[in-house]
Amino acid sequence: MNSHFQYINFLQRQPGTPVHRLGTEMKISITHYIGGFFIFLFIYLFSSMVLGLFEQIYHLHTMHMPESPITPWLLEISQLLLIGLGLLALHWTLGLQGRDLMSVIAPGKRLDGGMWWRAALVYGLCFSLMMLPFPFMDETPWALPSVTALLWLPAMLPAFALQTAAEEAFCRGYLAQGFQVLFRNAAVAALPVAVIFSLLHGWNGGERQVFYWGLSLFASYLTWRFGRLEAAMGVHFAHNILFTLFGTGGKGLPGMSEKMQPDEMATFPIPDMLLAALILAVPFLLYWLLGIRTGFIEHGWRGKPAPQTETT
Repeated sequence: MNSHFQYINFLQRQPGTPVHRLGTEMKISITHYIGGFFIFLFIYLFSSMVLGLFEQIYHLHTMHMPESPITPWLLEISQLLLIGLGLLALHWTLGLQGRDLMSVIAPGKRLDGGMWWRAALVYGLCFSLMMLPFPFMDETPWALPSVTALLWLPAMLPAFALQTAAEEAFCRGYLAQGFQVLFRNAAVAALPVAVIFSLLHGWNGGERQVFYWGLSLFASYLTWRFGRLEAAMGVHFAHNILFTLFGTGGKGLPGMSEKMQPDEMATFPIPDMLLAALILAVPFLLYWLLGIRTGFIEHGWRGKPAPQTETT
């Protein structure tokens, strides 16, 4: 309870603290974050095992029945929702530490849904412009979305929203605060976060790993730029949705799970990795020009506020 009062008093004194600097400004120790990390893992893994029992019971019940075409989709969406459960586990962990979930999203503020939507909209536009020619080219992994994938889109949207919010709150929120306490530098703290973020998606090696590193570092930049997580959440959400619709041969989620399988032997083809980094830099640059430089992500259609002139 004392920790909770310290958190409330801190927000009253410094209401505009950026999310990645909360730990350093409150002088929270690194052992606090290490302990919270293991508490989170215990709560999340225990909850996952309980829910996994229901999935196993369902699997045993249906294993002698002909497989339905909707089964792979239901399993994939349930996996996304299971990842989204991390938000609840993180909420309980932070509650034990005297804080709330917003302390790893936007400390002392309300969730900015407008910033989330604007970030997703701008990144969706930028990423779509980059991918537009690929479905019409030969020998490319990109394809137009299938009718089945579009029909499942209403279920995919909330599932991906929860999944990406959970990953961002844990990686760019909780872990980034801990590494900021450890290294005292946002750029350095973003590096181990990128490694952990990529490993959470499996070890694929090569150019696919570059996409995870790049997306993580860009999301860390957005968190530093705006001092809150909603923009990174929106970008992550739009990236996953578009990759699922266009980047899985039109198969949607079942095709996506196949792409997430780790390689038997990870390789590091330097030319391919550099090309992947260059391709990924295109939507990031467009996003910066259209969304950040114009002030649209932060201020909406109003754009950047007019500079105030001093009056005498």
